[in-house]
Amino acid sequence: MPESLETLRIHCLVPWLLLALLSSAPTIVLQAQDFSTTHVFPWSVFDREGRFVGGIKPEQIRVKGVPGTVRHLTLETAPRRTILLLDSSGSMGPPNSRSWQDARQFAIEFVSRRQGTEQIAVHSFADGHQVLAGFTTDSQYLIRQIETFAGSGKGRTMLGSALAEILSTIDNGLEFGDAIVLASDGKQSTADKVGLDKLTPEFTRRGLRALLMRVKPWMGFGTVDTADVGSFVKEIGGIQMGELRSPAKAAQDSWNFLRTFYRVELETFKHLQKPNEFSLELLDLHGKKMKKVKGYHPGHILPPPAQP
Repeated sequence: MPESLETLRIHCLVPWLLLALLSSAPTIVLQAQDFSTTHVFPWSVFDREGRFVGGIKPEQIRVKGVPGTVRHLTLETAPRRTILLLDSSGSMGPPNSRSWQDARQFAIEFVSRRQGTEQIAVHSFADGHQVLAGFTTDSQYLIRQIETFAGSGKGRTMLGSALAEILSTIDNGLEFGDAIVLASDGKQSTADKVGLDKLTPEFTRRGLRALLMRVKPWMGFGTVDTADVGSFVKEIGGIQMGELRSPAKAAQDSWNFLRTFYRVELETFKHLQKPNEFSLELLDLHGKKMKKVKGYHPGHILPPPAQP
């Protein structure tokens, strides 16, 4: 008889236990979903011959460094806005120097390859930042502004200040996929109070792109009072071209990088408190890493902006 009563009590408790477990399940799911965040950024992928790798599917991408998965991958080919930013500081030399002539010719070749509704603006910087031409589709006007500019060879390379001013003053703001093409010897004066590391999060969050066309400094001009710009360009997912030799080829290679890229939507499952370094690996049809390709994307996933 006692065993029967005990059995009855157990049978009565089972439904209550099941109900308690079921009622708590939604809470567990909601808590897990709270850690899911979507990050959007540009990604360019090229093979060893410099050709863009098309036809990539989300399932071919392995995320390393953070727990996450690529949910969507969209090929971006729409015309964008590009700022051609010319370094006119002392290290680039006067208007008749080889360094400035190389930068000038690259700029002209770059503008002459503009297509359709692509918009280009031309700026220069040294101690200060100057707009030589606002966004336009008029290539000939841009070329005239480049050819008549004669202010090179003076001042320090205050790139951080110039970029900060660009980010804060461009009409309507630079948007996802827009780019800054920098023709420079790739050095920033340490007298510049705006460190490039301070600008990295803004470039990353907006999905802006960058390309450094490195020009040999005038007569070996240089000083220990400089910081290299290449690491900044790499961190935001940009590309650093080799030292300028053929302005025409460099201009075409630049457009090849800028015109076509992927828009990546990456979902992470970790509550980020600080920037997390990550990388994307491209897999072949057998799930193995493809070694003959190189991708360009931001180096860190950023935590969501703090709520006001």
